[in-house]
Amino acid sequence: MSNKTKKIDEKKTKKDPKKEARKLKIVSAKDARKHRHAAKNAARKANEAAQKEARKAKEAAENEARKAKEAAENEAQKAKAAAKKEARKAKFVAQNAANKAKQDHKTHVRHARKTKAKAGRASKKERVIHTRVSQSLERELRESAAQLGVSVSNLVRNALLNTFGLVEGLVVDGTKVAHSARGETLPEVPAVVAAPAVATAPAVVIGWQAIVLNMNALCARCNAILPKGKEAFVGVLQGNGTKPIRCAQCVKAG
Repeated sequence: MSNKTKKIDEKKTKKDPKKEARKLKIVSAKDARKHRHAAKNAARKANEAAQKEARKAKEAAENEARKAKEAAENEAQKAKAAAKKEARKAKFVAQNAANKAKQDHKTHVRHARKTKAKAGRASKKERVIHTRVSQSLERELRESAAQLGVSVSNLVRNALLNTFGLVEGLVVDGTKVAHSARGETLPEVPAVVAAPAVATAPAVVIGWQAIVLNMNALCARCNAILPKGKEAFVGVLQGNGTKPIRCAQCVKAG
């Protein structure tokens, strides 16, 4: 081989440092771009993955919140329905109690009315008592009844009722009732003393004087019993005659 050929081969095999440096710089810039691009891709993928995970977490949280809200609404509806049911039950029980009380009251009122009606019917069932009196006693009873403006039966009945109301266990016969109606005092039974309403003598009552009774008496006008120790009024007469005795109500009535 010639020297010329050797020199050419040496030139070919000998590298230029500048070119080599320039090549290395280009390669390094390419590698840096690749690395930057790869880093950007990795960062973008990581960001997308993070966003995806965040969306999933948000959706999961929203689902859980929605489920919790629905569960709370369901529980509230159940509680409301239970409260309404209890309210209806309580209202039904209260209505039943009120109806029962009303029915009991009606029953009690009906029973009271029946009892009152029975008592009224029993009280209205009067009995007739027959007695024998002399002709003079009958005449005296009729005259006293005419003076008092009542019937003979009412005179005798009122005298008997009032006598039983004042004297315990005392039963007077027809003769004693007549004496009481005439205003005569009985020595054996000083329980009732009555005065006639109008004297047969032409005497006029000019006034009434208040007295305290020392014994039982009958009002000459209404035939009411005037008990012993109570206030009554005796008539002040102008002329001769038996002084009549009246109760306060009859004196006021004139």
